[in-house]
Amino acid sequence: MMEQVPGTCSVVAGANTSDYYVPLNGQDVERRPSKVHLAVALSLLLAGCGLLVLHLPLTGEARVHGDADTLAAFATPTPVLGECSAIWTNHWYKYTMPYAVHWSKNGLFNWTAPFKDPSKGFERGRGTIMGTPTIRSYADGSWTAAYHAATTFLPDGNTTCTCEYLTGKSSGEIVYTDYLRANIQGRVADSVWDVCGPYLSKPCPADNASAFVAIGTPFVEVYSSCKDPLPGSVLL
Repeated sequence: MMEQVPGTCSVVAGANTSDYYVPLNGQDVERRPSKVHLAVALSLLLAGCGLLVLHLPLTGEARVHGDADTLAAFATPTPVLGECSAIWTNHWYKYTMPYAVHWSKNGLFNWTAPFKDPSKGFERGRGTIMGTPTIRSYADGSWTAAYHAATTFLPDGNTTCTCEYLTGKSSGEIVYTDYLRANIQGRVADSVWDVCGPYLSKPCPADNASAFVAIGTPFVEVYSSCKDPLPGSVLL
């Protein structure tokens, strides 16, 4: 469903953050950089209508997508379909860029990101959109998408339950933002519908600005572009 909104964005004042926040058990500190650094990054990216999106690199062989019929209902936002090139992340100290993030039409995405330390190899992750994205378009050509999501990634062996936001314009860079609600270790072999299901009852904040206030610092990726994938390179 597409909602037409005037070309201005604002933070909802007086929001009840308890409606959104879920205490984290065993949170991954490395995926939560300082609020000072994130506030600066968010301010820059959000300038001109809150353009910010965070993205977590995801792949791995864990069974994360659950029932195929359920997945098909949660279509991936069109601008990121295919292979996206991640050219920046707020975890720049950890990964070598660029690296590819593949998004399929049925709400699945995956990535392989080389670590800066060659001896550590690669992070491989996989994610799934766990609800119908709320998509908004603006008069200036910008757009946003918000939705619940879950990811699993190796070698850490974590499953994350998140609120994710994609933001872009009619052309150019796309920002992926990932706000962590829960980080569960040792269940990468389980369906994310089982692991993250309990976190779906609380709505995600409406946008990046309110999510930053309600949940805290996100993981952020910036895509230079997204293009049609090579045959066999995307989860279909």
